[in-house]
Formats: sequence, C-alpha cells, structure tokens
Amino acid sequence: MRARMIVALLGVALLSVLLVACSAPTMPATPQGTLVEQPTAPQATSQAVASPPLRPPTHVKFGSPGVSTDISVFIGMERGYFQQEGIETEFVPFSTGPETLPALVTNEIQIAGGSANAAFYNAAARGLELKLVADKGGCWTNTCYYALVVRKDLIDSGQFRDFADLRGRKISLNSRGVNLMVNLVAALSKGGLTEQDVELVEMGPTDALIGLANGALDAAMLLEPQVAQGVSQGVLVRWKGGDDLLPYYQQGGVLMYGSRFIAEHPEVARRWMVGYVRALRDYYDAVVQGRDRTSILDLLVKYTSLKDRSVLERVVLHTYNPDGYVNVEALQEDLNVFLQLGVVQQPVDLRTVVDHQFVDYAIQRLGRYAP
Repeated sequence: MRARMIVALLGVALLSVLLVACSAPTMPATPQGTLVEQPTAPQATSQAVASPPLRPPTHVKFGSPGVSTDISVFIGMERGYFQQEGIETEFVPFSTGPETLPALVTNEIQIAGGSANAAFYNAAARGLELKLVADKGGCWTNTCYYALVVRKDLIDSGQFRDFADLRGRKISLNSRGVNLMVNLVAALSKGGLTEQDVELVEMGPTDALIGLANGALDAAMLLEPQVAQGVSQGVLVRWKGGDDLLPYYQQGGVLMYGSRFIAEHPEVARRWMVGYVRALRDYYDAVVQGRDRTSILDLLVKYTSLKDRSVLERVVLHTYNPDGYVNVEALQEDLNVFLQLGVVQQPVDLRTVVDHQFVDYAIQRLGRYAP
C-alpha cells in the first residue's frame, strides 16, 4: 500500500518549523555534545545485516503535525526502507503535537513525532503510556534551526549590542513550555537577567514577524523558515542561534512509540526502527555531510507545502544523531528549566520514558554510523 499523504493539512504548522540549510556544516559524526554519554548497543556489527521482511506485511500509522524533522520518515517511505522490513507506513497528519499523545495511548496511531515539551512531561507524570525511542531532530553547532532574532533597526542604530540590552524589551516566542523558552532563559542569564526583566509575549511565528516589522516587538525566539524570511525582508537580524546559547546538542524533536504498540508488536517496533535509522543517516549524509542535499530538498518540496526552492536554499537545517539515540541529559536540562518556570508541576524520571532498546536493535543490524 502506498503511504497516504495529506499535504493540504500541513499548512502553517509545517512552515513554522521547516528546517533546511544553505550549506553543509562540519560536525561530529555523533553530535551528542558535552552532556551525554551515548548508550552502548550490544554486539554492534560493522556492516548492515539483512533480515527477511515480515510476512505478511504489517501496517503502522505515523502521526505528526507535519514538520520538516519528519523528513527521515518521508525518506524511509520514499526509498522503501520500511517496506524492506515488511512494514507499510501511513502518515497521519495532526494539527498540533499534543494531539498525537492520546492517539498513541489508544493505539489509533502507533508512532508519533513531537517534542518533549511541558505538555508531554505533565502527561508523563500522570502515567501516560508512551515512550521516547529515538532522535527526531536537534540543534548543534552551525545546524540550529531556531534563533534569538532582534529587530534590524535596533541593531543598526546601536541600541542593541549585548545580552544585557534585552532588559525591558518586548520579546515573543510561541510558548513558555517549549525548548525555545529554555534558550531564552539562557540568553537572559548571559545578560544577568531573568524573565521578570523583559516583557514576554506568547504568539505564533507569523504574528511575531508582523510584530517585528511594525515595531510592536523588539526581539523573538523564532524557528526557520521565519528566521530566513525575516532576514531577507530586512526586518530582523539572526542575532544568536540556539547553538550560541546552550553548549550541547539540543534535543528539539523526538520519536515516540505507544506502549500498546511496543507490548503487542515488539518485532514490528524493532524492524521499523531499522528503516528509520537508515533514512536519518541518508539525511545526515546528504545535508550535514554535503553529499546529496539536492535529493533531500526534492523530497521536502514533494512532501511539504513549502514549494519555494529559494527559501529552502536559505534557511538553516536541523541535524540528527546518525545513530538515532536521544540526548537524555539535554532533555533533563529542559525539564529542569520547565520545573523552575512552573510550567511542569512535578519531576519526571526520564528513565521511565526513554527507551533505547529499538535503536540498540537497529545498531545491531546496521552497525555504528561511519561517515
């Protein structure tokens, strides 16, 4: 069965996080940063080990708001990696990430893409039945798809020069309960400031661009492609990327499995991960290592609603850990900030929500990533 794509529903939700680079920066093969010690997969092979596909083929549903960090799923579908494991993958679009969580719990979908935000941690504290199983996009040196942007006239006039100049400024971001807020807290701290020293406004990225253009806002934490769009319009300056604000690989996106899927179809869950890791390595090779970026841009044009190739060429891309592991310590850093801000009400033991057994299996089959 050919995977069903409903492109029209992706719309603005997709555009707000579309992540592609204009160049292929150099970065470590395993971008784990200074915080994380990567898990050790048992008996990892040096070469890919073939395994007969499942018979009969199994059908699974992948749900997401349709963001560009889903590109590895699209690659796996397009290049037949899931089919080679005996799995048909259907893409089911959702309006927002939190909407996928109950669908995972009820097994309406088996796999979801999202982020470990405050809503997720609050649900996890209530015993939500799902697991974080793999990386689905991150921010690393020269590959960070979000940034602290400042109105261009403030930069040009010399009114804004350093972090301390954030004091008293009106700053927007989409929510206090997401990773962008963690980055803003870091930026404020570098200027000896806290959230109480600025006027924080929660709004979507499209409205933020309008606010920066008409002077209603001074600065914003923005995702691509709005960053590149604002720069090209002469509205803003990409002042500091997330990689300038925090010194480690930030876990922007995560792949989730529903607990029923894991319990009822563990072999399917393992085999699907093999196709996924193969696909994210294709992306990593093509975009980060610069081997075939054009093919990835072609897929983004095909599977997303952003058809302007010139925009795709300008914006900064996300990256992946090419072995697929989640940076657990980076998630802990985010969670600590959420707890301090009060947007998460109680601590969550990440050992109860992160499950690397499926990536371990993929590494046993595929071996460690080698550039």
